[in-house]
Amino acid sequence: GVITTSEAATTTAAVNDSDDTFGGALQLFTPPEVPPKVLPLIFLSGVLVRTQFPRRQRVRFYKTILQGTILAPLKPVRFRDAFVGDIVTSLVRPIVDVVFTVTYYGAAVYGFCSRKYDLNETGYIVSESSLLHGIVLPLVAILPLWMRFLQTLRQAYDTGKRWPYLGN
Repeated sequence: GVITTSEAATTTAAVNDSDDTFGGALQLFTPPEVPPKVLPLIFLSGVLVRTQFPRRQRVRFYKTILQGTILAPLKPVRFRDAFVGDIVTSLVRPIVDVVFTVTYYGAAVYGFCSRKYDLNETGYIVSESSLLHGIVLPLVAILPLWMRFLQTLRQAYDTGKRWPYLGN
């Protein structure tokens, strides 16, 4: 039952010898070292490609869904437009996070391709950007709420009833 020091050393030497024997095969199946900050960029690349292709179907989807929400004050609001408006207003915070993520992704890809800065500097550049934090993100947070407000005004105008539209 008890393993002595010499037996342990013999076992360790046998394992090291087998490592040398199979070292080439083990290195063949060992994945390359990928910096942890690169993995989210790789996964986001797949998501971005998936949201754009197949192109014809995606354009029709985005046009159909978003057109009614964006053009709310210019045409009568259908149920689908109001429903999409409610969903988008509920998702304001995640949408802001997605815009921040896409901005980081764009800055990281630009920095990598131009070799001007690395991923650590990208994080600093994006987190300290006054344009992003002072204009872009607040606009992204306000626009869905403003569009939904315009939808409710249009619904109240079209029906001639204040309730439930202005209460919404």
